[in-house]
Amino acid sequence: GLYNQAIKELSSLNGIIKGLDLTGVDIEQLPSEVEDIVVQLFQTQTSKNNDFPIEFHPVTGDLTSTLPFQDEEFDAVVCFLTLCSVTEPQKAVSEMKRLVKPNGGTFGYVEHIAIDPDEAQEKLSAKLFDVQQTTLDPLQQL
Repeated sequence: GLYNQAIKELSSLNGIIKGLDLTGVDIEQLPSEVEDIVVQLFQTQTSKNNDFPIEFHPVTGDLTSTLPFQDEEFDAVVCFLTLCSVTEPQKAVSEMKRLVKPNGGTFGYVEHIAIDPDEAQEKLSAKLFDVQQTTLDPLQQL
């Protein structure tokens, strides 16, 4: 759901954007059916435009090392709930910077947030984030 509106908008730019070629990197090899699931999820957002091809290429790799791509190969790099899980976030950010085009390329990320325990006692929104952090963060370590 996070990218639904963006996919709809991209697919509506007839002639400007001709499709999506997605590459996903994970430290473990993904099951083969994941590729089909990802493409189906993105295609549901472009149902009005059947001429908008979407491809997904899963790659096994470690973001803190040099991935098997050329410098400046990607128009956009999106990092989702990753930097909080790698041992060397600075290396991961450097690798993503290497991969994204410098002029017109886009880098985006979504991460967990840290909550100051004193602030969590004062504000309702901080309390909700504190519950999320203390509940979900340990689960990602399983």
